[in-house]
Amino acid sequence: MTRLLISMVLLQIPLNAQWLEWKTPGIPRKADGKADMNAPTPRMPDGKPDFSGVWRPEVNPYRLSVTRGLEDESMFRPQAEKIFLSRVDDFRREDAITNCLPAGPADMYSNSFRIMQTPTLVAVLYETGVGRFRQIHMDGRKLTEEPNSTWLGYSVGGWEGDTFVIESNGFNERTWLDRSGHPHSEKLRVTERLTRIDFGHIKYQLTYEDPVMLTRISPTRPTVSMRTK
Repeated sequence: MTRLLISMVLLQIPLNAQWLEWKTPGIPRKADGKADMNAPTPRMPDGKPDFSGVWRPEVNPYRLSVTRGLEDESMFRPQAEKIFLSRVDDFRREDAITNCLPAGPADMYSNSFRIMQTPTLVAVLYETGVGRFRQIHMDGRKLTEEPNSTWLGYSVGGWEGDTFVIESNGFNERTWLDRSGHPHSEKLRVTERLTRIDFGHIKYQLTYEDPVMLTRISPTRPTVSMRTK
């Protein structure tokens, strides 16, 4: 299999820094007024978990290198290793984040973001970069096999019980899998699985599949937290 799996946890951000004294409506609170992050998972009118809110990944090793913690890093094909080493030799000057460009498939575990959820469309608004957003279509459409490549790709979503599953493709080759410079091709396909554990936490799993750059699935990753801002 040509897949690479990353697993982590997201935590909700109850307040924005610009309004530190403003108590966001709808957040369950303890007797002392602090947000209760362990309160029950909020739900949409149809009973599905509501992922709406502001989320931030905790510091995790995968934004720097998707191979962290692996005893065997041989999931990359020779052409991928050649590209990676050329980026190291070039001091990673083409890193998208360094050049204030979208991180592509790595954005969800690299940056703070807001999720806005409706029954037919989920939007992800990223904190970094003006106008940087994703649309995840929930109306039953399928991914196009030969999409026009973009920075953040194209996404469709669905449900497996209470788990929100996102399938994405159409990423351009200018984005990297991590800050170290591990590459992907335009054949990259990304699967994200989000499970809202309670009010303040989401379990997040990310799988990369790329027949051009990857040879196999990596071992399951340790869980990494993402916390609120």
